[in-house]
Amino acid sequence: MLSFNNLIDGLSIYVAPYLYWFTITYVFVYRN
Repeated sequence: MLSFNNLIDGLSIYVAPYLYWFTITYVFVYRN
């Protein structure tokens, strides 16, 4: 279970920047 949590933490580090830019782009397009 500990290794599973470490895997999730590792994935979040790589996914977070993409999710961040995706959210910014989505909001920018939605507002325009």
